[in-house]
Amino acid sequence: MCTVTWLRRPAGYEVFFNRDELKTRPPALPPTLIDRAGVATLAPVDGEAGGAWIGANEFGVSLCLLNHYDVSAGAPPAWPISRGLLLVSLLTAATPDEVAARLREQRLAAYHPFLLLIFALDQPVWLFTWNRQLLQWRGLAESDLPLSTSSFSGPEVVAQRRACFRQYQELAGGWSAEMLRAFHASHVPAAGAFSVCMHRAEAHTVSFSHLAVTSGAVRFHYQPGSPCSGVPVLACELPVRPPRPSRQTLPAKNDLTFPA
Repeated sequence: MCTVTWLRRPAGYEVFFNRDELKTRPPALPPTLIDRAGVATLAPVDGEAGGAWIGANEFGVSLCLLNHYDVSAGAPPAWPISRGLLLVSLLTAATPDEVAARLREQRLAAYHPFLLLIFALDQPVWLFTWNRQLLQWRGLAESDLPLSTSSFSGPEVVAQRRACFRQYQELAGGWSAEMLRAFHASHVPAAGAFSVCMHRAEAHTVSFSHLAVTSGAVRFHYQPGSPCSGVPVLACELPVRPPRPSRQTLPAKNDLTFPA
């Protein structure tokens, strides 16, 4: 139950993330700077399992995790591990290739299905998909915007949000940070289950995250409430290490499939 958009810039990228959760879920902690195995990371902390749904590290790599509801393959895990803990375990990776290598070593059968986005300064946006049986990945393009999931009438909700995105894009004449922020706060066609800023009787958008990453710094703006709530935005920053030589080895256009 989340929506992600992004914006590539010559000097970096920006990520925008609405997190939707049940109202019974404990509140999360705001982004926290934590040293993990010698790598500086910045991520909020889930109030239930201690994981995260978004985060960045000192290499300028950012990860976003969404629940994957459109799945019919395989049996669910008997003793599932929180998917947010998986994101935290990957948050020290220096490159998308390293994330892919770590995922292939994981016992993914212990996790419910997920969508994992990986952003890096010198690479395309990558989408990794786990469906209980296979791990796949592919490069994303602007035509894939926005990426959204919902446990409530999923295909219809996603179609409505994509239509809303096209409306905002046409009105703005293209992509911009301002347009994406307005999209994430939108209540089209009305404040409810179908809107990007989501409001249902049992669930709602609980936070809005905006990451701006350059070769110099990660800037994290976090609103601990729905974008329409008026809750003050919290800001924090993480220096980025000087860029080091890297080589893209993941294919940008073809899916790669690996059994778990």
